[in-house]
Amino acid sequence: MAYLRNIVAVIRGNIKCTLWKIKHTYLIRFFSGVILTIEKSASVEMKRGVMIGRNSSIIVRKNAFLSMGEMSSINADCKIVCQNYISIGNNTIFGPNVLLYDHDHIFNSNGVKRNDFSKGKIIIGDNCWIGAGTIILKDTIIGNNCVIGAGSVIKGKIPSGMICVQKRESIINAIK
Repeated sequence: MAYLRNIVAVIRGNIKCTLWKIKHTYLIRFFSGVILTIEKSASVEMKRGVMIGRNSSIIVRKNAFLSMGEMSSINADCKIVCQNYISIGNNTIFGPNVLLYDHDHIFNSNGVKRNDFSKGKIIIGDNCWIGAGTIILKDTIIGNNCVIGAGSVIKGKIPSGMICVQKRESIINAIK
């Protein structure tokens, strides 16, 4: 049964890539419920063996660029919103519910405007493992061979060969 699901995912992935005019090679797998939104003049490149898990969403806005390296894998329920530039390296895997945003709303004394954004880049190196529930924000560079612990919020530069785990404390008190 798993073999049949894999064949269907490969067929679905190649059909979606062709319909959306995504530059791709072969063996791209999209599992059920994947949502692709690619605006005109956006550019998307998916290399050999890319896998997009169930119910994941990829949104690439006008003039933005998204690249996914060979054998990169996005688990179920992930969301990538690209308004400028996102590059995911070869053999990089995402746990479930990972979020990538290469932009922020602009906020000042006049409040926040719905369609006014500050844009940056996200670059994730080769052979990285991004743990479940991680959020990666604009202006982030993650080097090669890194592990990002589950539930982390990442912004900034992480050198190659690092394990990044954000410290959390549980405070448990009796109800009075």
